Amino acid sequence: MAKRTLAALLAVGLAACGSSSGTADPPAPASTTVLVYVLGTDLESKKGGNATNSIKEMMAVGSTAGMNVVIQTGGALKNEGKTPADKNAVQPEEIDWTHVQRYLVNKGSLALVPDGDLGKEKPSTDPDGDPVVPDPQPAVNMGSATTLENFVKWGVESYRADKYIVVLWDHGGGVNRGIGDDEITKWVMTVPQISAALENVANEEGVVFEIVGFDACLMATVEVAASLDWSSNYMVASQDIIPGGSWAYIPFLKYVAGNPNASGRDIGKVIANSYESKCLTKDKYGKALFDRPTLSVIDLSQMEALSNATNVFAERLTSYTQRADGWKQIAQARARSLDWSTSAFYPGNTYDLVDMKVFVSNLVNNIFKYIGEDIPLANAEAALSGAINLAVAHNIRDGSNSGATGLSVYFPSILRKYPDSLYPANTSTIGDSPYFAGSYTNGKDGMVAKYYNYYLANGPALQASVQWNAAAGPLAATINNDFDYVLAAHYRSDCTYYKDNGPTKDNGPTPEAFTDACYDGMQLVQSFAPNPGGGWTVDFTYAAQWPYVAGSGEKSYPVVMLPHQAAGSALANFRSFLIPVFYKYVDETKETTEYEPGYLAVEEVYPAAGGPALYRFTGFQDDALTPGKPLPLKDGEVYALGVYSGDVSGGMKVLRSNNEVTVAGGTLSIDFATNVGGDFNYFVVDLTGTVQGGEPVQPYESFN
Repeated sequence: MAKRTLAALLAVGLAACGSSSGTADPPAPASTTVLVYVLGTDLESKKGGNATNSIKEMMAVGSTAGMNVVIQTGGALKNEGKTPADKNAVQPEEIDWTHVQRYLVNKGSLALVPDGDLGKEKPSTDPDGDPVVPDPQPAVNMGSATTLENFVKWGVESYRADKYIVVLWDHGGGVNRGIGDDEITKWVMTVPQISAALENVANEEGVVFEIVGFDACLMATVEVAASLDWSSNYMVASQDIIPGGSWAYIPFLKYVAGNPNASGRDIGKVIANSYESKCLTKDKYGKALFDRPTLSVIDLSQMEALSNATNVFAERLTSYTQRADGWKQIAQARARSLDWSTSAFYPGNTYDLVDMKVFVSNLVNNIFKYIGEDIPLANAEAALSGAINLAVAHNIRDGSNSGATGLSVYFPSILRKYPDSLYPANTSTIGDSPYFAGSYTNGKDGMVAKYYNYYLANGPALQASVQWNAAAGPLAATINNDFDYVLAAHYRSDCTYYKDNGPTKDNGPTPEAFTDACYDGMQLVQSFAPNPGGGWTVDFTYAAQWPYVAGSGEKSYPVVMLPHQAAGSALANFRSFLIPVFYKYVDETKETTEYEPGYLAVEEVYPAAGGPALYRFTGFQDDALTPGKPLPLKDGEVYALGVYSGDVSGGMKVLRSNNEVTVAGGTLSIDFATNVGGDFNYFVVDLTGTVQGGEPVQPYESFN
């Protein structure tokens, strides 16, 4: 491509840049410089020092004669005012994360580079908790793409090498969220901003980055890859979330140091494979750190061809978005394709990322089966799938993600969230021209927008509803339209939950208890049958199905188990769920007890040889605006169960209940109820992500 050619020409004759004396002096020009942008956020301040742990892994290898490892840290409320005794032998525990600082990573320690402390970030609130309007562009701000650009530019100039690897370490949220969530400034970098920052450095310095990697969740989307095309050779990123343990930096850096001529493809494979091994390593309870890891190595030289193939496919498919039968087949394919961070009941954490190859294949199969053959569409899908295969140089995928093919794409399934996504803006450059497949992404003229606009005009006819059907059974209902899944709900009128009255100066949020009606349990209904009067009948056999989480002592509590992703439809041996909870922890600085909202990720696994289903917890995932890295469960951790309150049509809110459970033996246990009190309800979540519910019926005791 043109900019690649320009970068290669500019690289000729560039001289290495010198530096001041001291142990932080950059070595002579090396084969590789690795630049890691470590935006610590709450992953460092509240979750066991995840960034510190990654830095320690980097220090186990350190810089060598042929490899520079340089990091920039900041963006977390931790160690304010901390000053290391020796700036040339800093330990990660001595880093002041409220400052933006640059370090050379040596074996066993860090060395603050000359003038490497760039200053203190400006907080978003004053000491009394009152809001402070942030500067339009804070001078010191790890959440800014300008800061990223300055770091990478400085790193390239100060640590000259034959090739450069850039890693962004933090929260990630795919194409519609980007990277970051600076805990101090609250800034987040969008994908176009990251793309522009790296492209500016590539053009100014005459380099092409060998790898741009994201040690962050959900970034292996085709749109993110396309945004890096002109500045980089390869991208390494995950379709799913990445656990708090992060990449395996020791084997990654050892390989780079020992193989100076390795390509980005080869290095990427080592990163992916070592990350997989780290995730699947089992603890003393036989539990893996994270048993559904994904990581992809994307060949960015293939992105132009992939974009062109997507344009052809989108143009052929667009006519189906403008007719009810075609629209429903697209929606059905979307609902039943492997996806990530999609939940109608968790709209704040919904990013609607679907495996691209699985989605387009399911879509064409649906159209052929239910509408009729369309050979040009099938040819376009075959070409697109082939282009995806060429772009994915390597990918690892395990557990319920074993069907992942390496690249995700945004396609809305929670339709009410589409206006919030800013998708056309996030797939365009500053000049408003699409950087990926304009026929798919480009504003009102793109296929995605046309699909959404058809829903706006015809929404009521596409939505499902639920009515009670006493004739079919005491706990039966009829669904009148196509649907995604149906939930049985446990409704209590004496539920106790807590709300925060807002922060106080010394003690953090002050909870206040309320007693009101709420849903403290939900469970997926699995059995459906055609109804002679039209639609489908569902009947919940509560005694055999109702889920409970074992609590302290002899207490057990009904639990909300919400379907998480479509893996249950795509892979027969896995179904994924979310359990809303509040993680209880003692703040290190305030010394007060606080509760962090989030959810426990759970998988129901059916053994291949048959037998009963097993439930396994894959970790705690916070409910931040940007998906965080999940934490493995540890003995002694306490979680308060979440409950739902509020009218369905107005949106349901998760609140903290007074029921707390403690992790023991590395996990929590789920049982099934045989007798529960309270009332009963059904919810149906349809192809538009719309949640509908009937009125609660008489108490369970009537059916015992």
